Parts: sequence; C-alpha cells; structure tokens
Amino acid sequence: MPQIQKIILVGLGSEKNESSDDKGEEKNSQPNLSGLKLGASIVTAIAAEKGTKKALIIMQSKFETNYSDLSSSFYSQLYCDVRFKGLKSNAKVSAEDLTTVGLYLEGESNDVGARLESGASLAKGIYLTKDIVNAPHNVLNSLALANTARRIAKESGGSITCQILGKKEIEARGMGAFMAVARGSETEPQLIHLTYKAKGDIK
Repeated sequence: MPQIQKIILVGLGSEKNESSDDKGEEKNSQPNLSGLKLGASIVTAIAAEKGTKKALIIMQSKFETNYSDLSSSFYSQLYCDVRFKGLKSNAKVSAEDLTTVGLYLEGESNDVGARLESGASLAKGIYLTKDIVNAPHNVLNSLALANTARRIAKESGGSITCQILGKKEIEARGMGAFMAVARGSETEPQLIHLTYKAKGDIK
C-alpha cells in the first residue's frame, strides 16, 4: 500500500520584516525567523500527526534562520526522561514514532549541515544536564557524578581535562566547609574539576 502523505503548513508570522525602521523601510530584504521557535513548531506539528515516521521540512529561500538554534530546539523538544518510569508510565514522548527528518532548502545552503550538527551537539548537552538534574540520589551520587565527568572529558577529544579530588585530597587542602556538607552523604565526597581549552588560536 502507498504511504499516506500529508502537507502541513507551519505559520511563521507576517512577511513584514521585523528589522524594519520606524518609517517602514526594510534594513534587510529577507525576513529573519527565530530558529528556536521554528524548531519547536516543527516538533509540535509532527507530534500532532500520530504515527508519523518520516518528515521533510521545506524552507523557502526568502526566509533566513539560525540553523544551529533550529536543530538544538528541535532535538530539545523531543527530550523525555523515562529512565525511572514504570511500564504504565504516563510520560508523553513527542513524536515517538519519528525515525527520519529531512530538511530541503531552496537556494544556497552553505555550511547548513555543520550548523545543524552544532545544534544537535548542544541538544545532547542539554539532555545530559537534564538527566543529571532529574536523577535521584540513589542513582546519581557523588561517585556516579565523578564518573560522568570523566566520561565527558574522555569524549571531548582532548578539549576537556578532568581532575577528581577524593576525601584525603580535600582534607589535605583544609576544605572544612566542603567536608561538613559531604558528611550527610552515604558516598565519599568528590571534588570535580573540569578544564576546557579550545583548540587552535583563541579569538
């Protein structure tokens, strides 16, 4: 059987350029769309059509947007933490059947792929942050958090280095306030120090 296809028009607001001056004269001939709003709108439109597996987004050439923002917003909208939910969980997963999303751009598309990848990487960082914040203490204690920091450094390709100070090192530095707080934990304290150094010349 042929697959059912639907065309959904996502409202992008007025064609009037928001960068116009008080006299109505346009400073830029192309309307500029918010990538963050557009990414969220795309997910909302897809999620409204239950069972959607593939989607193709067509962007008209007269619109400009930040594709890094679009990508990060799109992936962030798909986040749903079901790690600690039961099988009968009421947690809503947006567009859970979605497997493929394509983006077709009219006109030039220089570096769009790199910007989409950058946005996806930002979304992964947001996912990790939410996972850490949402995890209960019996899952993410001081030791587990230290291991997460080590993994971040390992996966950074050398851009991030990680130093973990244990109980003896913390005591040796006279960090009494830190130790006082740590006494309320079942696991020993871990002082996490992540250092980021950009590759190449700093601009």
